Amino acid sequence: AGIIVLLHLFAVMVIARRLADILTAGSRIFGTYIGPTDLGRTGMRLLRKPFIGSTISNYYLPKEASLRLTGYSNEKTVSNIDLDERRTKRGRGPVKKGQGKKAQKRAKDSAKAAAKKK
Repeated sequence: AGIIVLLHLFAVMVIARRLADILTAGSRIFGTYIGPTDLGRTGMRLLRKPFIGSTISNYYLPKEASLRLTGYSNEKTVSNIDLDERRTKRGRGPVKKGQGKKAQKRAKDSAKAAAKKK
């Protein structure tokens, strides 16, 4: 009786191993998930989707080409910097913070108010 039980256990183990092999082969062929499914959210739904990163990156032009098409390039930015430097030398550059039109008007108004108080 003990040998029959051992033979039965051996047969069950062989069948279980073959079933596992069949499941893994099927999962490779059909791209399904083998494992416990009662875990709740496993993220397998996202992993089954095809990877689209390369498709998206191929959709857009390379940065250099897009800059050339829009008219911007490194030469243009360099010339803009040179233009800004020349304007500041002539006194036509951007004003410093706190020295714009509003600040000048505020200073003028405060000077008038101070003159009236005296």
